[in-house]
Amino acid sequence: MLLPTLLSNGYKHLTHVEWSESASRDLQARLGDRASSIHWFIGDLMDWQPDCPVDLWHDRAVFHFQTDAESVNNYLRAVHQAVQVGGYVLLATFHLDGPEKCSGLPVQRYDNKTLLETLNAGGFSNWIEVNSTTWLHQTPSGTGQKFQYLLAQRC
Repeated sequence: MLLPTLLSNGYKHLTHVEWSESASRDLQARLGDRASSIHWFIGDLMDWQPDCPVDLWHDRAVFHFQTDAESVNNYLRAVHQAVQVGGYVLLATFHLDGPEKCSGLPVQRYDNKTLLETLNAGGFSNWIEVNSTTWLHQTPSGTGQKFQYLLAQRC
C-alpha cells in the first residue's frame, strides 16, 4: 500500500481518490489515526479538483478502463490540469500481454512506449519516461495478470 509508505516518509497534502465508498472506508480504517492526515475524495475522478498543484499522480488500474477516445482525453486533461511542471505521473495499466477484460469490463492495454505516446498525445504537455517496468500481479484466484508501470515526469 502506497499511502502508509508516503506517510511514514513525511509526505503531506495527500489525497486518495476512490470511486467506491466502502473501499475508501476500509482503507481509512486500516490507516487508523493516520487517515486524518489524508484528504479523502469519494466519487468520479473526473469530478475531483485538487486544492493545489500535484507533485505525484499515482494510478493503479484506473487509466486502462478508459477505452474510448473521449474517456482517454478526459482522463489526460485531468492529469495535465492537476500535475505541475516538474511533477510526476505513475501509471499502472494492463500490459499488452495482460488480460483484455477486468471484472467483465474491457480494458486498454499498453507497454511503456504506447503509454508514454498516449500520455503525450493531444498536445497537453511534454512527458519523459523516468522509469518503467512490467509486473506480474497474482489475483486472489491465483492467476497472473501482467501490468505495465510507467513513471514519467512533466517537462
